[in-house]
Amino acid sequence: LSQGVLLLVQHNEKGSVALLLNRFTQYKMGEVTKGDLLTKFKQSRLFLGGDVANGALTVIHSIENIEGAVEVRPGVNLGGNADSIEDAVAQGKANV
Repeated sequence: LSQGVLLLVQHNEKGSVALLLNRFTQYKMGEVTKGDLLTKFKQSRLFLGGDVANGALTVIHSIENIEGAVEVRPGVNLGGNADSIEDAVAQGKANV
């Protein structure tokens, strides 16, 4: 990867948080998650370059009205309740 594409999701006096968008891995969600977390996303490709401070999985999506999601800009949301995201996919409000 010679050039990275960053999505700046937060910037304030404490610092900045950005996500690297164009560095994919060879892994799929189902290969690295345990249990039934986000089962509809088991075949989704994982990208490397989230918030390294917390070591968590970060989901970027365009689904409106997801509990706990943060709107980064119109049409771009970050995170939220995993069950709410899966429900939206099951209801046809979003694609995987």
